[in-house]
Amino acid sequence: MNKGFYDGYHFRVGDALFGALALIAILENSIVVFAIGGMVFDFGVASFSGTIAGDIKFSGYNRY
Repeated sequence: MNKGFYDGYHFRVGDALFGALALIAILENSIVVFAIGGMVFDFGVASFSGTIAGDIKFSGYNRY
């Protein structure tokens, strides 16, 4: 994937968001929460919305 398109700030924020979603899934022991999180990140990659939220979702998905 084209990681070079996003700067370090977006990667750090994306990592934090992705980590939070994963932590929620673990704490609630729920596949559904994790699956929903994955769908959100997938949508961020596909849409290239150009918003901060879109960048966070893209970088979070791409990092892992």
